[in-house]
Amino acid sequence: MAQVFGDSGAWTFIYDEMKQIGFQPEELSDIENFLNKEKAKLTSEDELEVQLLQKESLRFSKQMARLDKKYQSAISVSKEKFSSQIEMSDLKIKRLQEPTTFFKKILRKWQIAKEKRNRKGIHKRSIVFFKQLEQKKNSLQVKLERVHQKNQFQIKSKVKNTKRNIEFLEKVQTSPEYFGAMAERKLIKNLSSLPDEFYVFNDIHLALKKAMRFDEKWRRSAQIDTLVISPAGIFVVEVKNWSKTFTAANDYHNPYDQVKWAAYLCYKQTQTKTREIIAHTGHIPQKPQKSRAKVLHLNEVKNYILWFKDRLLTKDQIEALAIEINTLSDRSPFLNW
Repeated sequence: MAQVFGDSGAWTFIYDEMKQIGFQPEELSDIENFLNKEKAKLTSEDELEVQLLQKESLRFSKQMARLDKKYQSAISVSKEKFSSQIEMSDLKIKRLQEPTTFFKKILRKWQIAKEKRNRKGIHKRSIVFFKQLEQKKNSLQVKLERVHQKNQFQIKSKVKNTKRNIEFLEKVQTSPEYFGAMAERKLIKNLSSLPDEFYVFNDIHLALKKAMRFDEKWRRSAQIDTLVISPAGIFVVEVKNWSKTFTAANDYHNPYDQVKWAAYLCYKQTQTKTREIIAHTGHIPQKPQKSRAKVLHLNEVKNYILWFKDRLLTKDQIEALAIEINTLSDRSPFLNW
């Protein structure tokens, strides 16, 4: 078994994205399992949501009815109270206006004026009271409505989170990273069965201290999907899992340019024979005439690497080169394929 370092770069990206929202997949198939569970969860949550919302609406309606009943009762009692006070005042005024002696009439004139002021005060107090009562009722109504809205939001949030998870998982399943991870992990699994002296590095990053001019572009670093160290030298593999539609759209980085630069950078840093491979699953842009890349189906890569029988590197040189690549790419082995 070959010694495998690292994992699919596309898979690492997917894993990190999923971990942020609470999922920790171990395999690509876990994504479909998570999706099915979330969909089943949504079905039961939808039913529960309807029940809880109905229950909440009923609770809110009862509270509003109680508040209105209490308000109407307070109005009725207060109206009766103020009406009684006004009636008493009117009765006093009427009595004071009854025929009497001249001197008493003069005295009562002052008492009548005082009682009329009292009656007017009762009327004003009633207006203020009923206004305050209405304000209090409106304030309580606003509080009840806020609690109702908060409860509705909390009920809906649970389903909303599940729907968001479903949308996220469905988006992952149609993303370029998902299809890339499928191909990259399949290749890693195939290459892991190479002989013991082979080393397989995945998702490595090589960089120069300074940018250099290469094919009319300034470049400094390269991301390599898979790099294999063998007795015959180094193989730099660019993995593509593109659909026919995606390839025809012509909206992508040129894989031949990518692998050419990556292979050159690898050679420049290791001074070891380096070959270029583009591994695909069925659809790939037409190979340029000057390209030295070997275009292979994913399943052909392993046998192609084994086809080279020339031993350019000894076992010690292979191990030293593996340490150098591991250091350059700052990678640590963490897979056990």
